[in-house]
Amino acid sequence: NDVVLALTASSMRKYLLHLGVLPRESVRANMAVSLRKEGDAAASNAITSVNLALHTDRQDPVERLNAIHRETEVAKQTVRSGQSSPYELINSLPPFAVALLNKALTPAAVLNMMKCNFIVSNVKGSSRPIYLAGARTVAMYPISLLANGMGLNFTCVSYVDNIDFGITYDTDLVPDAWRIAEGLREALEE
Repeated sequence: NDVVLALTASSMRKYLLHLGVLPRESVRANMAVSLRKEGDAAASNAITSVNLALHTDRQDPVERLNAIHRETEVAKQTVRSGQSSPYELINSLPPFAVALLNKALTPAAVLNMMKCNFIVSNVKGSSRPIYLAGARTVAMYPISLLANGMGLNFTCVSYVDNIDFGITYDTDLVPDAWRIAEGLREALEE
């Protein structure tokens, strides 16, 4: 998670600098976190979300990564303490209720509730190659949903020795989004 967040943070920092709108305070992301215990094979979701600063206000990538690591350690302690988030309540609703809720909430209400700039999800995929009709799958690029008024979602899937990023965005809210994808490659080199 720390690496995914650090890559995302570096990419977003470069993107916001390019647009000339990097805020003095760090951007924030909500990240889904599994509540599953080892050996839990239930078919239902068991997740919550944590709100994290991505330390985009820090220029040095090593300082940013260390700050993100400290932030995620605190978040893990919070999750383990049993504190819940609004995400758990929403996750317990049937899909049609989530769709109605998303339509009913204004973008301002969603942003006020989530208190973040975008969403980051990191999904554990297969550590072994997957085949479809005899052909080996070489990558998995996930697509995710956007909350009403939330214009950007990073979803990552680990697969064998890779982490594949899917970036879902609202074209009205996120101009020149290909710069974000290019920023991920630059962040990895950084």
